[in-house]
Amino acid sequence: MKRVFNLLIRVLGIFFLVIISAILLNNLVFKINTPEKFKDSNWQGKWQSGGISIIGGKIKANLPDTLPKNEEFEVPIILYYNIWGLYQMGSIKEFTLKAMLTDENYGSGGNDATGKTESFLRPSKIFKAKVITIGEQKIDYQGYMSYGDVMILGGYKSANPYDLGTFKLEKIK
Repeated sequence: MKRVFNLLIRVLGIFFLVIISAILLNNLVFKINTPEKFKDSNWQGKWQSGGISIIGGKIKANLPDTLPKNEEFEVPIILYYNIWGLYQMGSIKEFTLKAMLTDENYGSGGNDATGKTESFLRPSKIFKAKVITIGEQKIDYQGYMSYGDVMILGGYKSANPYDLGTFKLEKIK
């Protein structure tokens, strides 16, 4: 029994060492391969494929300091693919988004069944964007910007290759 326990402890130790090493290597590959113009990006985050759970990565974006409301603006962005994913392992794609931020308030979920619905949520803004420079691939993003304009949570739909997934961007202070 003691031998089995010791073997189990060793296997778990090796397993956790491999996971920690993969995470550190992934962060190092991302840092080394990040283009110079994105080293000091003001927004960063993560993305995750909804179709294949091991495909995901990191995002860096250069959004304007003051975000324009109800008008299109361009956003330089990079997507990094984690090294353990089966697609584009450890690579970075750089492209530009054509984005728009609207002041629509979806805090109450649009539910006005009683006519006197109160919303205890703060108003949010809708973030919509499309890729304008990435070859054959087309990606549409849609999300909600938090109160205070410090976080965007949403989803994306990609064609060529097809994928649905989620993303989260946070403003770097």
